[in-house]
Amino acid sequence: MILRVMAPPLALLAATSMSGAQPTAKPEKFSPRPVQPAPSPSASAPQSEIAYSPWTKFCGSEGTGAQAREICLTVKQARLSTGQLVAAAALIERTGEHEKLLRVTLPPDFRLSAGARMFIDSGAPRDGNFVQCLANGCLAEFNIAASFVAKLKSGQNLHLQGTNLAGAIESYLLPLADFAVAHEGAPTAPKTFEMEPKKLQEELQLRIERERRRL
Repeated sequence: MILRVMAPPLALLAATSMSGAQPTAKPEKFSPRPVQPAPSPSASAPQSEIAYSPWTKFCGSEGTGAQAREICLTVKQARLSTGQLVAAAALIERTGEHEKLLRVTLPPDFRLSAGARMFIDSGAPRDGNFVQCLANGCLAEFNIAASFVAKLKSGQNLHLQGTNLAGAIESYLLPLADFAVAHEGAPTAPKTFEMEPKKLQEELQLRIERERRRL
């Protein structure tokens, strides 16, 4: 797949496979397992040490020549004060396709065979498969319809879950408050998103310093 306008962090979310060929995501499954309570925002880091990027939309050209078509991603990330990626999600929409893809990124030290789960607020959880791992995260995919996008616009939090190497479920959440505005608004220049990790890290460091002064 060729996406011409992608910044490096965006490439992580839009990546398809290690060989560059686009994999076919298996149909999503509604899990019969009950929803596990999701700590806020992750199982391993206090909320004061997590910073979220705003939901941001990017659009670019995928493919070349007569096969070229527009592809848009609406993306959000959660990072630690060190800049390390905690979790992320990207809604991927291609011109001419009714089916959409939600690609989520979770830490690399998870059991890939157990797959990933996601749900909005107290909605039914859906199971997805990991399709690729990179240095700072593993990607899982969920095929979704327009009705699910509508729930993203009206929901409060998108919950992401994976199983760590010890067999315990770890949960992460991404707030949805600004999703609708980003999704319905004009695309953002990729260079703006490229600066986001540094900005988040600076904001977290200031927040931690203020909390230390209160002690």
